[in-house]
Amino acid sequence: KRHVAAVAAAGHQHALGVEPRLLRDPVEERVPNDRLVRDDEGSIITVLVAVPVLAGTVAIGIETGQVYRLKRQMQSAADAAAVIGSTDRLASASTATITADARYEAKRNGFDYQATGISVTVNSPPTSGPNTGSTGAVEVIITKSQSFSLGAVLVNWLGGSSSSFTMRARSVAA
Repeated sequence: KRHVAAVAAAGHQHALGVEPRLLRDPVEERVPNDRLVRDDEGSIITVLVAVPVLAGTVAIGIETGQVYRLKRQMQSAADAAAVIGSTDRLASASTATITADARYEAKRNGFDYQATGISVTVNSPPTSGPNTGSTGAVEVIITKSQSFSLGAVLVNWLGGSSSSFTMRARSVAA
């Protein structure tokens, strides 16, 4: 009915020489977001569900990249420390010197054995693997306690508890 009245009024105004304008219901203009609340298609609910899922996916992707990067750094540090230790071993250095030099090399590469959550173990000869008992070989094991940062927020939001885990890199140089 309103639309018909608006068209009729517009036609009447045109006959009088006034440009026709459709009359609008002021209630429809009052709340432009009201349509979002009355949406029958469920798009708001879809967005509310999709945003946390998307945020969680991004968090997992970032965390996974950080874990792989850290593992690669740990392995590089363990490799360098084992090579230094093996070089010392071939030069007939003492076990204390081998350990000190290997730990220094690990520290130089970002893994200080004195830091909280980081352990650098030097074994000469190695205690595991095919070079066990080999007098010229040096084994370096770096462990680091790690926890998720972005993923922890998501886990806590979902009501879980995030815990830390231990990453490990091992290298033997002979």
